[in-house]
Amino acid sequence: MSETSIFETTASNMLSICFTRRHGKQRTLALFMLLIGCATAVFLVLASFSSTERRLTSRILLAGNVLTRTTDLAQQSEERAHKLLPWPVREKRLNAMCKYNNKKNVTHLSTFQKRLLYKQILVNDKYKFLYCFVPKVACSNWKRVIKVIDGYITDDDTHSKMDHHSGLVHLSDLTDKEIQYRLKNYYKFMFVREPLTRLLSAYRNKFGGKFDDFIRKFGKNIVKRYRPGAGPSPAGDDVTFSEYVQYLIDANVAEMDIHWMPMHELCQPCVINYDYVGSFENLEEDVEYALAETGANEVVHFPKRQTYYHPTNPDMVEEAYSKVPEQYVNELIAKYIMDFALFSYPIPKFDYSHSIKSTNKSDFVEGFH
Repeated sequence: MSETSIFETTASNMLSICFTRRHGKQRTLALFMLLIGCATAVFLVLASFSSTERRLTSRILLAGNVLTRTTDLAQQSEERAHKLLPWPVREKRLNAMCKYNNKKNVTHLSTFQKRLLYKQILVNDKYKFLYCFVPKVACSNWKRVIKVIDGYITDDDTHSKMDHHSGLVHLSDLTDKEIQYRLKNYYKFMFVREPLTRLLSAYRNKFGGKFDDFIRKFGKNIVKRYRPGAGPSPAGDDVTFSEYVQYLIDANVAEMDIHWMPMHELCQPCVINYDYVGSFENLEEDVEYALAETGANEVVHFPKRQTYYHPTNPDMVEEAYSKVPEQYVNELIAKYIMDFALFSYPIPKFDYSHSIKSTNKSDFVEGFH
């Protein structure tokens, strides 16, 4: 057997584990081994690339962060703030990972997965593009852009409150024939964000005191389940970040809210052949590229971020996760490992020397983005 065949066989076995849905709370050791196995699988895939491609892509997963703890903390924080590798390189990585996924097209998805996917994809017939929106990845502004293009609103700035329901056409609104035509012929794109940053952004947003529906639906149960002595009817308006992390670890992915559901579950990049996957970290340039590819850049510009927003930045991420027990963070990374691998994000490392059992929400909820 050739060296490449050995790599591919081993990677296939590892990736089959990665793509298997895991429900409920698993033992820490098992989850950590899953993390190591998935990371190893990706490196085996990369090993079959040419030496030039390996040099370009080897830093994506930052092997030292996964298998050792030797990377300097300041360097790690700096790398999380850097832009991702160019799309052609990330596209090769994505295709290599998807090669080992047993779901190759929409017919392989469950009824729930297909329904969710079609609901996440927005349709623009005028410029013939499909956009799969991921919450907490600038999706509100993309929705504004689409509404301006379709004439539902006349101003694409971000001063007015976003209506997420009216004036948008979802793929799920169309017939099967119409869906298949658009999937085959339209330009398809999505945007992603560093997974742990996105989760912190969702926490700051939804448990920051402005969304009573999230407090009622999730906050009360989270506090009741993860806070000793909370009593039978807690208010649920003071969910700590550590409690939120524990909830995500234990949550059934299929029952997750879309604001913290894994990105690959929302948009199925191994099933939908996206022409482009932009990133929040490189938002300005990637947005311009996507608009130019669709031709819509001639009629609309992407809204600027509101001045009152305080984006979730690397320092906030470092502060939040370094105060959560390391065991929880390792389990959380394992839960979202395919988002890291498929979208070329490095596995993060934090300084747990000041880890505490809970993280006060007031430290992280000022401004939401």
